[in-house]
Amino acid sequence: MKNSSKKKLSLFYLLITLVTTCVIIVIYISSSIQINKLAVGNNLLREEIRRKTQANDMLLTEVEKLSSFDRISNIAENKFALKYKEASISTDKKVVLKKSELSKGRF
Repeated sequence: MKNSSKKKLSLFYLLITLVTTCVIIVIYISSSIQINKLAVGNNLLREEIRRKTQANDMLLTEVEKLSSFDRISNIAENKFALKYKEASISTDKKVVLKKSELSKGRF
C-alpha cells in the first residue's frame, strides 16, 4: 500500500514540475517576443529621427542660402534699385520716436 502512495506522490511532483516548467518557458518566450517588438520599434524611431535630422539640415542649409547677403543685395538691386554703400550706414546716429507718433502709426 505504501508503494502506490509513493507513485502517486512522485507523479504529482512530476506534474507540478512540468506545469512550472511550461509556465517559465511561456513567460520567457513572451518576454523575448516583447523585447523583439520593442527593438523593431526602437529601430523605426531611430530611422525616423535620422530622416528628420537630414531634412532639418537641408532646411538650415536652404535658410542660410536664401538669407545670404549676396542674394539679398542682388534682389534689392534688381527688383528695387537699391544699392549698398559702405558709407551709407551710420552707427552714431539714433532714431528717436515720440509716443504720439507710434500710436498714430506715423513712424
